[in-house]
Amino acid sequence: MQISIFQEAEWIMGHQLPSGALYMVYPWGKKIVPYFAHLSLQGLARWGLYPAEIRRYLEWYLAHLEDPDVYGLRGTVYDYEVRGEEEMPLHQYDSSDAYAATFLSLVKLYVQVFGDGGWAKGIGKGLEMVAGAILGTLQKDGLTWARPDWKVKYLMDNCEVFRGLKDLAWIWCI
Repeated sequence: MQISIFQEAEWIMGHQLPSGALYMVYPWGKKIVPYFAHLSLQGLARWGLYPAEIRRYLEWYLAHLEDPDVYGLRGTVYDYEVRGEEEMPLHQYDSSDAYAATFLSLVKLYVQVFGDGGWAKGIGKGLEMVAGAILGTLQKDGLTWARPDWKVKYLMDNCEVFRGLKDLAWIWCI
């Protein structure tokens, strides 16, 4: 059986909550993990699919920025557990650098594909906060720690950081 990109896109969007968040299903329940949502939605945006739903997710993310979070960083977003209709913050995330960077890349892709530059200009303060989540763990060598309490510099995270900051510069130039 062959599955099309459109079937996969429909399956992904079947996991969007009314709030705009995307959840994943684990054996113990539903969980919102922004990093995976960003990667999923980047794929859909590249195909030009679901612009309104992607924007709804982007707005959900911006509405959930911590100021500050449990580590003192501004502009991070926690993972959430979904219980019924309720989204419960877990007060943790896998990484502050990669979550923020992949969000910035998703915003750029959304604007680039769907031509919504006016919207992006209106969220400047939020984008600055998200960039702060990256810069909050930036070290003298130009690399970021995954989180303030997890002082590990992952190659993948730092590649995403480079891309995310480059994408942010693109957004600011539109």
